[in-house]
Amino acid sequence: MMFRKKIIYLIMFTLICSIFLNSTEAISKTKKQDVLILVDEDKKLSELEINPINIIRDSLSRHNLSIEVLNFKDYTKDTIDKYDFVIPIVLEKIEYSKDLFDDLDEYKHPIFWIGNDLNKYVEKNLKYSYTETNILSSIREVDYKQSEKFIINKSGKFNVCDFNREKIKVYSTIKSGEKEKIYIMNEKNLWYASLIPNERSLIFILCDVINDFLGVDEVEKSNGFIDIGEINPYIDQKKLREIADYLYSENIPFVASISPIHFNDRNKVEATISQTEGFVETINYMEEKGATIALDGLNISGYEKKEDSNLYIDEFIGSELRECVENNIYPIAIKLYDNNLNFKEDEKLDEYFSTFIYGTKDEISHNNKITYPYMTREDKNLNINLWENLGNITLEDKMWFQKLKDNYRLVSINRQFVVGVAFNSSEDIDSLKETIEFLETKDINFLNLKEYDNWVKYEGINIDSDKGEISIDCKLDKNNSSKSNDSYISQINRFLIVILIIFCLIFISIFIYYKKINKNKLFRR
Repeated sequence: MMFRKKIIYLIMFTLICSIFLNSTEAISKTKKQDVLILVDEDKKLSELEINPINIIRDSLSRHNLSIEVLNFKDYTKDTIDKYDFVIPIVLEKIEYSKDLFDDLDEYKHPIFWIGNDLNKYVEKNLKYSYTETNILSSIREVDYKQSEKFIINKSGKFNVCDFNREKIKVYSTIKSGEKEKIYIMNEKNLWYASLIPNERSLIFILCDVINDFLGVDEVEKSNGFIDIGEINPYIDQKKLREIADYLYSENIPFVASISPIHFNDRNKVEATISQTEGFVETINYMEEKGATIALDGLNISGYEKKEDSNLYIDEFIGSELRECVENNIYPIAIKLYDNNLNFKEDEKLDEYFSTFIYGTKDEISHNNKITYPYMTREDKNLNINLWENLGNITLEDKMWFQKLKDNYRLVSINRQFVVGVAFNSSEDIDSLKETIEFLETKDINFLNLKEYDNWVKYEGINIDSDKGEISIDCKLDKNNSSKSNDSYISQINRFLIVILIIFCLIFISIFIYYKKINKNKLFRR
């Protein structure tokens, strides 16, 4: 009997321990890990056309991480102890810091040093197999995992550290003439990128290596999205229906980026979807065939900062959203051009929209634009960013298809990649079919944007989507529906004018009638 009790107690103890360990593991998985980014000059970094801090932030944003940025000169002893990852970024140079370097020596977690002056830390540290520093003036090629090579064009002065190749893992190399040097490597807890990533190939390679730095192993199915863009009241509606029918026949959901109010530069006439016969019905038809509606921000992207720009943006967003909502069309995203992340924050667009699609007005290559190989999220408002990283299909460029395939080769080096491509609704549909056929050979899963948690919030307009369903709560009162109100008032005015004219006609008729009667009475006398 006592033996049975002991067995029961032992089983209960084992179960309790198992439950405790599982719950502890679950808590540890949900707990945010902390990342410290150290920078040499905040101001100089922010002045760069492509800011590496933003690159690193966006690359980390897909993971459950808390990110802080600190200047090297503000570092104090033991600061890094509370962080799970440390990423020093050195644009130019840093002074030797005993406190920081001593702390890095004792630090057990991963370190990812990006840029110059790593030699100041490793040359006195016997833990790593540092051998020498090379000064390069030009770099023409980057290789990733000895399987993919990409042409780049960097000139300047680059301090590139080298290590004992037998003791390190080399992810990527760069070439200056015939010399092959390290771009990214790993030894023990040290990761090193010798160049500041400011070209697409350098950025995309770094984005993938960050997975290993963070210990992320999972490989998700390759995803993608198609954006049918520049849809406005002047576009051929038959062509829009043809595009929708084709994508529906291929079982491909897609994004339709529309300009509900469009100014035609040729004839200097503004047209709206309300005024254009059949246009609303055509958009509804595209929705039935799988379209998710996005607002096309072509008229505001790249808008120069002026004193009244906030007012202009508000008027644009308000008038375009109201034009959509009044016609039962509900955008759940906005498309911006030239990939200007700061523009979104400056104009508070990230408070109006949750979801942003970044495209380009340039040809399909857009090598100097910021793009990412996957969907990114931001901590502030949990904004979703989608990137048209395959480019903008245009038949004006005879090499468009080869460039698209080259872009795909670059994007696809990443795990969990999401490809995005823009198709101008006025282009020949055959180029769209050729693109779809190519992506289908790559087993791309096309995303339905409505399946994600999207929202639009602007002065009484609330649009939400989740799991394929869109919910609407829109109250267009007189304060935030001036366009609708003006239309209503003008109708009342027209009605009153007609009534007044009729009343005047009746009054004149009665006046003439009685005048005639009085005249007849006068002659009788």
